[in-house]
Amino acid sequence: GEPYERVMAYLYRGLIYYQNGEFDNALACAKSAALQDLSNTSGSYNADFRTVELLACLAAQQAGRKAEALQAWGRLRLLEPEFPAAMPDLVGSTLIVAQYGDAPVK
Repeated sequence: GEPYERVMAYLYRGLIYYQNGEFDNALACAKSAALQDLSNTSGSYNADFRTVELLACLAAQQAGRKAEALQAWGRLRLLEPEFPAAMPDLVGSTLIVAQYGDAPVK
């Protein structure tokens, strides 16, 4: 499929792993999704999916990998500078996901 389709497949799979408490697998899916995000024809790596970076940050925190969580938060802050500078500490593992808008059109 298209790069976008592959990113979304990994993202949704990662969300399912997160929901099931398999945080290492959710983190692996987030990393795989970022690698699939080839947003130009030259094939250079240009990951810009904010949701993927947020999932990576949350999953890494839940898995006890603070350094990886901080790296993901840093990448997310590059994409969304208005996010807080300090990564928030997680209190629980509840994650609510809402989708809106139109799907991409080929």
